[in-house]
Amino acid sequence: KEIISDEDIRYIKACSEFTQYFVFVTNSNLKKEELDKIRPFTQKIIIRENIGYDFGAWRDAFFELDFEKLKNYDELIFINNSCYLINNNFRYIFNKMEKRNCDFWGMTLSPFLEDGSYINQKCINEHIQSFFQVFKKEVFLSETFIDFLGNIKNEERLVDVIAKYETQLTEQLNKAGFKHAVFVEETKLLSKFIGNYSIPYEYPMLLLLLDMPLVKKK
Repeated sequence: KEIISDEDIRYIKACSEFTQYFVFVTNSNLKKEELDKIRPFTQKIIIRENIGYDFGAWRDAFFELDFEKLKNYDELIFINNSCYLINNNFRYIFNKMEKRNCDFWGMTLSPFLEDGSYINQKCINEHIQSFFQVFKKEVFLSETFIDFLGNIKNEERLVDVIAKYETQLTEQLNKAGFKHAVFVEETKLLSKFIGNYSIPYEYPMLLLLLDMPLVKKK
């Protein structure tokens, strides 16, 4: 069904409370009555073709915005709707991450994995998992970031999005001199200790105990 679920509306509302300019991007042909549900929490709505997954949507949204206006904001946040909001503790999270020595951050980290066969690569780079990413001004105004987004293609397979974009963005920004961090720092240790590299999917209760506000739904 082409609807905005109550769970997604709750998540959008919570995110709107810590953002000044909220852009809602949909790959679905949502009716006006559905979009009206989230208009009180958004400043811009983009309806696009269902191509390119989340990275394609973020690319289109970024380049549709007024670049001069972007310079007025301190941070750019990429969020997708692959999570349920369990605990609205975002203000605590942002306050904590403001004190961290980093240029961009996310909720959880996927550590380096020697076997990259899952995404048809030699290895999987350590990377911030893409469902929630925050970039400070010096990052999202950088040539590296803009070029990365500009080179995103409309991949037809999710595995190619993961291989070419999700697992590459952190490393590309690191190479440009930017530092990354994650809110749940323990995810790297948990992955190695448990021997499981899908912690957000398979061990959500562990993350909730560590103040993670979200649970993955897909």
